[in-house]
Amino acid sequence: MEGRLEPFLRFSEGNVTQDGMRIKLRVETANVPPLDMEFHYAEVANMVQYLAKLASVASERRGPPKTFGTGAVDVAPIPATQLALMLGAPGKANLVVRLSDFDLAFELPLGALQSAAPSFAQTVETLAAEPKTKN
Repeated sequence: MEGRLEPFLRFSEGNVTQDGMRIKLRVETANVPPLDMEFHYAEVANMVQYLAKLASVASERRGPPKTFGTGAVDVAPIPATQLALMLGAPGKANLVVRLSDFDLAFELPLGALQSAAPSFAQTVETLAAEPKTKN
């Protein structure tokens, strides 16, 4: 990208068309008027994948990642309705997450999936048995 880049502030004033086919939102920056956008709902998966790939490159450039799965994690949960595993590229699996009526696929090495499976199953059982304290 060339030229002057505007610092992103936020997405705001989101809305959905009556038929549920299109999403509208406003992009706000620091120094220029807001940009109103509209796109087909199916593009959300492409946008998330694109941003995740860029975030992955940014992470690699910053150096070794923080240890995963330790301490408190600050997350903003995204409601998912289903999970599935699918065979991916050689030696890989895809964790597919359904959000409403579109899917996001996360590629994992099969070895990482195999080593996480017992702990994952145990955690699910533990969470299911605990009284609910969060929404």
